[in-house]
Amino acid sequence: MKPLPTCIATVLLLSLCHFSWAQDTSEIDMDEYFSELNLTTDQKTTFDEITAEYYSGLQEVQTNETSKVKMYKGYKAHKKTRDSKMKKLLSPDQFDLYATKQKALEKQAREENK
Repeated sequence: MKPLPTCIATVLLLSLCHFSWAQDTSEIDMDEYFSELNLTTDQKTTFDEITAEYYSGLQEVQTNETSKVKMYKGYKAHKKTRDSKMKKLLSPDQFDLYATKQKALEKQAREENK
């Protein structure tokens, strides 16, 4: 094999492996997150519905708003709505753990977006 095609094939293979590994670790993190929250079956169903509604709202804001300020305000409004619904759904201990995890995820997202 020639050096250039071999190099390209190696880079593609490593990229696929990295993507696969990142996807696996995020799934593990979510499973760990749910087990830490100790959600009941009903809570998990409602949790998933609230989360899906939240991400749908974020997607809508992202596609409809052109101003960064309006986009930020839209994100904050959806976050506030989601958190109030979660507070009603979860026990106080579960909500404290949820809030702590959300802050950590937000910090991680900010670090990744720098």
